[in-house]
Amino acid sequence: MKLVLTIAAIVLIVGFAQASTLTVCPSGCDYTSIQTAVYAAHPNDTIEVHSGTYNESVILTKNIMFKGIDTGSGEPIVNGDLYQNSFTSTLRGFSFQSVSSDLPYTKDMTTPNTTLYLIEKAFENPSKPKAIAALDTIIKTNPKDAWAWLRKGVALYNSGRYEESLSAYNESIKLDPYYSTTLNNKGNAFYELKKYDQNLGATEKAIQLRPNYGYYWSCKGDALKHSDELVSQTWPMPRPRIWNLAVRHIGLRPSAGVHLPPT
Repeated sequence: MKLVLTIAAIVLIVGFAQASTLTVCPSGCDYTSIQTAVYAAHPNDTIEVHSGTYNESVILTKNIMFKGIDTGSGEPIVNGDLYQNSFTSTLRGFSFQSVSSDLPYTKDMTTPNTTLYLIEKAFENPSKPKAIAALDTIIKTNPKDAWAWLRKGVALYNSGRYEESLSAYNESIKLDPYYSTTLNNKGNAFYELKKYDQNLGATEKAIQLRPNYGYYWSCKGDALKHSDELVSQTWPMPRPRIWNLAVRHIGLRPSAGVHLPPT
């Protein structure tokens, strides 16, 4: 397990170091959709949006730099909003209809005729079976939309269908491997299935992507509480010291949500 986690960390670090530029245009570029480019990007990549009209709202799943390129027919036009989802972005050369630092909520969304709006509308249905059915309909039309698969995974998880939620999360991760929330959600599903080694592995990947996010450390603590064998294999130090280091690293106290395992 230690070797596997070390290799995963190296892969993520290499990915961060090789920030690149992805291009978006109606034809002839890497992608035709801004959102699809966001899914495919590594953290801190640049997405160049070329002249054209893009009828979509976009949600960030990592830090991104956007740059508009006038290729001869004017500045790119985006008929949709940007939801930063607690990530950071820079925006030059074009604009969205609005920019929000939060997640999208349909009651606040100003451009309803977008795939993101339809996903959120389906997800917000208080009937989980109807929400899942509506998300399935969207996925049939948009099988490569990582956010739709993530929302389906959450709806299945909230319905107690943990094995099925894992399948949905895995589809989302294939399309967007650098979104820490999906990885941590996958870990939570493993936790409910009492598969604590897989739980710890998924949570570790989430922490590597966002090491200062306290909730992930809390989830890791829950996994460690149930996995003494993994603790001895992965962390060659007394358990209290592990958590003292973790709490000092993220600047939190146990009362702030980090659940310390029993000594």
